[in-house]
Parts: sequence; structure tokens; C-alpha cells
Amino acid sequence: METIRDVDRLRTALSNHPDVRSPHVRADELDAGTLFYQDRSLTFSDAEVRAWFEGAFDPLMAEEGAVLLIPGHRSELEDFRTRLRESLDRLRHQLREAGIIEVQPEQDLVGHYAGGEIRGFADLVLKNGSGERAIVDMKWSGAQKYPAKLKDNRHLQLAIYGEMLRQEDGAWPAVAYYVLKSGQLFSTDVRFFPSAHTVFPSTAERTPDLWQRFIATWKWRERQIAAGRFEVVLDGIPEDAESVVPEEGLPIEVLPAEYNDYLALAGWET
Repeated sequence: METIRDVDRLRTALSNHPDVRSPHVRADELDAGTLFYQDRSLTFSDAEVRAWFEGAFDPLMAEEGAVLLIPGHRSELEDFRTRLRESLDRLRHQLREAGIIEVQPEQDLVGHYAGGEIRGFADLVLKNGSGERAIVDMKWSGAQKYPAKLKDNRHLQLAIYGEMLRQEDGAWPAVAYYVLKSGQLFSTDVRFFPSAHTVFPSTAERTPDLWQRFIATWKWRERQIAAGRFEVVLDGIPEDAESVVPEEGLPIEVLPAEYNDYLALAGWET
């Protein structure tokens, strides 16, 4: 949906909005205006979740999605409402099917690597009845892009979060992407997520191997930076001998130009 520019922020706000109350759900259960912060969020009835959602959505739009309240955008607003509501229903179904007993949204994670401390916020950290954990990264769209990352073992953000959890309890968590727009959960771990769209890896490597490739790549780049060498990775800039990644490192990924905060350093075309 082109009129929603920061859907990750919108999704986060929907799960953390402080002022939402629903007359159909007891205040002691939803007094923070959240869903997955509640002890029995996974066992709420469909009617309870619908009441929570309808109470949360309109105030949220007034704060975070005002562009959809402009005259002429009503159909987009209602389409977004329907998609998001149905997607949350599907996510709850997936978590129940996986036997999840604990959900931690926006989990603050802290760990260490060769360069020092590393920190991040995982969208959802899950625990099943066996005590095993999983991390789910929620995206608005990308039903082709993110399964491809899992297939090719390129899900680096999830690997970093997974390592931070591993440093806590010594076990690697399962990892998955949830695409809100299509209501699809993607994972390589069919045992943990039995109802997910299973992604079959194209390589023998798994998430722990991806973490090791990240460390090798960081050390390679750190040596270059220490020597005052900084590579600008953009389409159209030819590689040289120093652009060759070590065999144990990560392949270079050229990001879309619109994601580059330092694009002007590459010069201007005339």
C-alpha cells in the first residue's frame, strides 16, 4: 500500500498503543492496549480479538496513518483495516498450531561479537511447551523476497538476533518471517512451525553458519577500515582486488539506492 510509508512503525505502534480500551474485553486483560503482551492473548476468542482490534485501529490511524483519513482514501483505509485484521487472525492461528505458550513482542536483545556489544529488538520471541524458542521478523510485504533469504541462507538480521538468544541459553532458536500483507509465515523449521510455509534451503549451511560468515566478513572489513580503506558498494562501480570477499565470508549485496543514506558520496550524474 503506497500511502503507508512506515509500516514497521505502524505495526509496532499497533502492538504498543497505550490508550486503547475495549468495552468488550476486561480492562485487566487488555489494560495496556496490546495483544501479545497479555498472558492469555493466544487463547482470546475471535470476538475478543476483534473487539481489541477495532478499539485500537482508529486511534492508531489518527496518530500514525493520517494520510489514509484524507478524503478520497476511504477504500485504502478499509482495505488496510481488513488486511491487517485478517493477518493478525492468521498469525494467532499459526502460533496456536505451533503450541506457543509465551510471546515476547519487541524483545530487547543484547549480545557480544568480535567488535564489542551488539543490540537489537526482535519483533516476536516465542517459546513452545518444550521450552524451545523462535524469533519471528514481521514484514508488511515481501512474500517472494524473504522466503528467498531463508532458502539461500541470507537472513542475516534473524541470524544476529538468533545468536543473541543463543548467548543467553546456549541453544539456537528457530527463525521465521511473517508477511503481514499476505498473512503468511515462512520458516525452514517445519518441526517448530508445523503450519508455516516451509522453505527448503538450497545449501547445507544453516543459521549458525550464517553467523560465522558474518563474523568473517566483519573481520575482513575491519582490517580494511583500520587501514583507511572504505569501499563504496553500488551498481556501476567496478570491483578491484580488495573487493573480493574471503571464501568464508558473505557475498556482497548491493542494496537499492533509496536505502543508502550516503548516496551523495558516490557523486552525481549529469
